[in-house]
Amino acid sequence: PETAWVEDDGYAAVVVEGPAGKPRTGALHALLVLDRSATTRGDGDTVEHPLVHALLDAMTPADQLAVAGSDVIEASAGADLRRMLDERWSRPPGAFDLARVLAGVHTKDPIVLVTDGLVADDAAVLAAGKRAAAPIHVIGIGPAPNRGLLVRLAAETGGTVRFAVPGDSLPALAR
Repeated sequence: PETAWVEDDGYAAVVVEGPAGKPRTGALHALLVLDRSATTRGDGDTVEHPLVHALLDAMTPADQLAVAGSDVIEASAGADLRRMLDERWSRPPGAFDLARVLAGVHTKDPIVLVTDGLVADDAAVLAAGKRAAAPIHVIGIGPAPNRGLLVRLAAETGGTVRFAVPGDSLPALAR
């Protein structure tokens, strides 16, 4: 009864949960691509900033994370990166073109993309994502992210996709 039921009109529903992932061992090396463009203001920004803090809090001292996108920061440990990002967050963001950012990515490390996916050319973003040759793990933010693009981008690069809205457990999502 907890995982399946039948409605009065004959429709059935089943909840299927995959097994819990294995805890990671070893250091994490990844690229965090942040979209701080004008389209992420408002609800998007109320999720993005605390989400980035949660991602950094989930890092171990051995983990290294570089930042690309609206801000560019060389690979750093979590505490240093948090300080640098907080400093930059107090200033207006730089220009952000997701297709151009992904086209400029040269890493075999996984990519974590935090964006609303509101872009001018979905096809260019998908093509650049495929050329990046690394899995892109997408976190869609804001009240109306471009779900179609973000789901395809994650699927076509071997990544994953999650969506975050105000009120979500951001530490759980970050882990």
